[in-house]
Amino acid sequence: MKTIKTIFKFFGITLLVLFVISIFGMIFIEKPQQPKEEVKKEVEVVKYDEVTKKKIKNEIFEEFKKLYSELNKFKKSKEFITRGFAGKQREWLKKVEKLRDNPNTKLLLEDRIVVGELSTIAIQYMQSKGKGTKSSEFLEKEMRKAIKSYKK
Repeated sequence: MKTIKTIFKFFGITLLVLFVISIFGMIFIEKPQQPKEEVKKEVEVVKYDEVTKKKIKNEIFEEFKKLYSELNKFKKSKEFITRGFAGKQREWLKKVEKLRDNPNTKLLLEDRIVVGELSTIAIQYMQSKGKGTKSSEFLEKEMRKAIKSYKK
C-alpha cells in the first residue's frame, strides 16, 4: 500500500510540474507574429510645365522664407531657450516638417535651399542656449546666400 501511495505522489508531482511548465510555456514563449503590412509611402513624381513648376517653386520659397524669418525672431528668445519646441515654437516646427515633407520642396534644391536645415538650425540654437554654433552659423550663411541669389 505504501508503494502505491508513493507512485501516486510521484505521478501527481510529475503531472503538477508538467502543468506548471506548460502554463509558463504558453505565457512566456512569444507567439509568431503575423507579418505586418508595410505601409508604403509612395511619392508620385509629377512633371509640371515650366510655368506651373516656377509658380509652385515660388510658393514653396515664400513659405520657406517666412519660416526662416520666424526662426530669426525666436531663436534667441528666453522662452525658446528654456522650453524649446514645447512652447509656441511647436507650431513653427510642425510647419517646417510639413513643408519639408512636401515632395515639391525638391524644386528648391536647384537653388541650394534645403528646407530641413531650418529645424537643424533651430535645434542647434536651442541646445547652445541661443548662442548658435559654428555649424548653425555656416548653415545660416549659406541659407542667406541662397535666399539672396534666388531668382523668381
